[in-house]
Amino acid sequence: WPFLCDWVFDYPENTLYHFQFIRLFKSICLEHHEPSLRLILQKAKFVSRAIKGSKGLPSAVRGVLLICLNTLRLRSQSLPPSGFLRQFLESHDAWKGFKDQLIEMTMNQERPSRPIPGKESMFFKQIGIDLGSRYAAQLGFDGVEAHLEDPNAVEATSAGKKKKK
Repeated sequence: WPFLCDWVFDYPENTLYHFQFIRLFKSICLEHHEPSLRLILQKAKFVSRAIKGSKGLPSAVRGVLLICLNTLRLRSQSLPPSGFLRQFLESHDAWKGFKDQLIEMTMNQERPSRPIPGKESMFFKQIGIDLGSRYAAQLGFDGVEAHLEDPNAVEATSAGKKKKK
């Protein structure tokens, strides 16, 4: 995986490779295959490199990186707090600082460049890019729902704790 990640950055003009990389990357994320995710995220430092690259690399590679980063963002929304990917992203300082910018970049990418005559109201409409949206479905998250905490489980664990004397 480290070499596969390197090639995304080393060969920015190779769109055929980028297409295959995105397919593999999405499969790993959707399956939440932890050993592969550990190699990609920790050993290859993909998130840090993708964040840096999304600001300065050619637009073709930026598009690939935005897809990959949004795949991570959407998959982490569907995982419980104990999931590896969710814990990794929540503890990653660069990710926390970049997440709002990623959302803004993605919304700008999905918004039409100018209003269509007669459909101006659609231009100013809020675009959905979270789970359940058309954008998420295009990335392969059709039918995937955000993980919701069970309020009964939280109450049961807090009620079951005993104070030590």
